[in-house]
Amino acid sequence: LQTKIRFAMIIDITHIDPYILFRIKDDLDNKSSILELLDLVREYIDNGQKYIAFGFSQSSFFYPSSIAVLIQCCEMIKTAEGFMSIVEKNADIEDLIDSIDTDKFIKLFNTVEEMLFFASPTLRKT
Repeated sequence: LQTKIRFAMIIDITHIDPYILFRIKDDLDNKSSILELLDLVREYIDNGQKYIAFGFSQSSFFYPSSIAVLIQCCEMIKTAEGFMSIVEKNADIEDLIDSIDTDKFIKLFNTVEEMLFFASPTLRKT
């Protein structure tokens, strides 16, 4: 487990083979900026990581700026022929993903274990 604090946002970074999980520890609100996720995703993709997951607090609420960052992360991961997941979903993120129709590229899971079972690269090929 590695914790990075950049721009006052706390992000735990965990390698759970084959994924990198960025768990945002802060509650997102209308003043939150998750722009730093773009740099982190780009850094890991540049180093060959293709399976990236995000975890947000149950109290997080997504505003347009946060949504835009998630979509940009999704596009970077998709371009790298990777796979993006969100774990420990809350009602807001579920509604968001449904409304922007990215469910083909972003998969939602209740737990890390569920993600590893249903979204592992080996299982997806079968």
